[in-house]
Amino acid sequence: MVNKSNPFNFLKTQQSVTITNTKSDEKVQDEGHDVISRYTGHFGWWNFIWAFILSMYQMSVGFQIFAFSFQTQKKDFWCARPDDLKDTINVTTWKLMTNQSDYSCSMFYEGNHVKCDTFEFSDEIGHTIVQDFNLVCDRKNFLATIETCILVGSSIAPLFSGWLSDKFGRKLILMLSATIQLIVGTAIAFTTSLPLLMVLRFIIGYASLSVGILNAILVMELSSPKYRTIVGLINMMVAPVGNIVLALITYFLTDWRYIQLAISVPFVLILLLWYWIPQSPRWLLVMNKYDELIILMERMAKMNKKTLPNDLRMILEQTPKESEGETDSNNKINPVKIAFSKKYYITTISLIILFWTNVGMYLALSSHIVELGGNGSFNMGIAGAIELVITALAVIIALKLNLKLILLTAMISSAICCLLIMAVPQGHPFGVRVLGITAKCLIGAGHACISPYAAQMVPTHIRNFVYGLANFSAGISLIIVPYIWLLEDRIHHLPTTIMGIYGILGALGVILIRNKDKGDDKVK
Repeated sequence: MVNKSNPFNFLKTQQSVTITNTKSDEKVQDEGHDVISRYTGHFGWWNFIWAFILSMYQMSVGFQIFAFSFQTQKKDFWCARPDDLKDTINVTTWKLMTNQSDYSCSMFYEGNHVKCDTFEFSDEIGHTIVQDFNLVCDRKNFLATIETCILVGSSIAPLFSGWLSDKFGRKLILMLSATIQLIVGTAIAFTTSLPLLMVLRFIIGYASLSVGILNAILVMELSSPKYRTIVGLINMMVAPVGNIVLALITYFLTDWRYIQLAISVPFVLILLLWYWIPQSPRWLLVMNKYDELIILMERMAKMNKKTLPNDLRMILEQTPKESEGETDSNNKINPVKIAFSKKYYITTISLIILFWTNVGMYLALSSHIVELGGNGSFNMGIAGAIELVITALAVIIALKLNLKLILLTAMISSAICCLLIMAVPQGHPFGVRVLGITAKCLIGAGHACISPYAAQMVPTHIRNFVYGLANFSAGISLIIVPYIWLLEDRIHHLPTTIMGIYGILGALGVILIRNKDKGDDKVK
């Protein structure tokens, strides 16, 4: 029984959780009162404090992925002056002499048309990756490749980080990933080799998304099952807060190397908490690590003002263990066969489409917000603030309505904004900026809901498989995004039009998902 004086009772939802029995269509109620929460409290001060601290990890994920847009901002360039002329000829005279304009890749020099190998850049913004590695003209496509490196690393993280955390524990793999993120993120700031930069960005992509995934898992497993959806949604609200902080960092720091240090080094403070960060009590129970679990439960109960029974160890040893994705009550099951069976295949395919489109749109709009015109840091800060408010409203609405309605509204409304950009007349960047920021904020609210919603739409025994498959499709979508933006040079509004189509397809995926496969889709 939850203590009525618990200050966190407002998080509790009124709907009960239902799961589908593996042998029949009869729905049985998930008690939500697992043995750990029964004796330590469902969501008290201990749960709140650690959920808050661990949620800070989510900032580091967005930092490493979205900072690239600021580190590669466009700036004027032209064919470089020979070293012996730099002191005698200014830039304006040099451009006139060689028939150059801004963004020139060739020039007329000594009577010949010359293709340039080296370039000079304006001082309008700080030092960028483009400037350090001459990523212009024929080398411009390297930008998409460098960005893809971190996304490839991110795409394979779901395939391994979950398995490793199941085997070795959430805490260990989370902290190792955070350590790699810190070391590699700092090393990137001192990199002078383009191949090495690509390798390091691949590694940090893997480490960063592992941090994001394992952080979300650990935060939810520290609370009672009945609070997990809401706790997961609140955990995702840290992402727009991170965007606001990133906007402030990039406003005051313009050199890409300083930005890289600023988004990496401060997270050493989190590593200092390694000893105190708790292991997942649910993982300890499943792994039969009763001594560690009892010590942890004593800490939880003390702060939550609960009393543990004297025979706690015996109670824990007699608690049935979950066997998600492996067995039903009697026989081994094949998650692949079940996920694509007549009963579930529409839901499985729809979730794959939903993750592909939602995650692809969120990255595409978030990473390109710097290029919408005006000050990129201002764009990011305003978008982060609006997204935070919209996501908070989505959480509140989710308490009364359901995630499907929120997700469907987010997909459709963001798609409309992207498609309306085509109608903005040339020379009106403000309209493009407003629609782009609005689309980014709306899809951000949907992005916060997508994981909890997916978890509700499939039964326990195939949830890990379907969720992993959907995340893998999202990873492939992320890899494609940088190359979609390259189409902007050919047809200016083609990338945002593609994002609009993504939104429509994602909305269709939400509509096709069969609620009857997983029962009621209201927040649990």
